Amino acid sequence: MRNWLTSTKLWATLVLMWVGMLVLVGWTAYDKRTGLLEERIASLEYFVTSARDMTASFVERDERGELTQAQAQARAIESLASLSFGEDGYIFATDSDIRIIVHPRRTLGDPMRDFQDPSGFYLYQALKATADRNPQTGGVVAY
Repeated sequence: MRNWLTSTKLWATLVLMWVGMLVLVGWTAYDKRTGLLEERIASLEYFVTSARDMTASFVERDERGELTQAQAQARAIESLASLSFGEDGYIFATDSDIRIIVHPRRTLGDPMRDFQDPSGFYLYQALKATADRNPQTGGVVAY
């Protein structure tokens, strides 16, 4: 390095500074993305928990005799169908056989067990498997 020309030393310093800046910007962007993803997951978990608690309240009203089972189910379905978040976010429910109970874009009773997205991913099966593994806390399916 002692034999380098002054201009070469200056260019090397400049290149090292740019590389350092790019590494710093890349790390910051990655960290920001991770933080935003964690916030989004927390928001969705809160939303789904609220929907679950709302549905549980109808079950409790049925058990106390305030509503019949059919009334409780109908009100729960109606309440879930009215929930949304963001511009195009919605909530849906399936039964244990992965048939639609509530979904804004599907018909009641549609079987979704064999549904695949264009890449071949079995979304509804993945959701059910996650719910079965963690019945109390649920989980996240990256999609």
